[in-house]
Amino acid sequence: MMARPIGKRHQVDVRNKIRASMLVNRLESCAEGKLDLEPTQVNAIKILLGKVLPDLTAISGDPNGGPIKAEVDIRFIKP
Repeated sequence: MMARPIGKRHQVDVRNKIRASMLVNRLESCAEGKLDLEPTQVNAIKILLGKVLPDLTAISGDPNGGPIKAEVDIRFIKP
């Protein structure tokens, strides 16, 4: 039995994950002081990551089976 061919949607998802990891690597390098990024570059990376990675800043909930609540505050501080 032959394997099912990889669909176009899968390829797009893989490309997006690779791009997201590249952006995260740039932010890590900046945080470690290996790379100098302008504030506009950091903001652009934050916006692009928001399009690819799930945003957990506005999730809310209660213990009786209601929605889940979580607050995340991300700040980039130049060393």
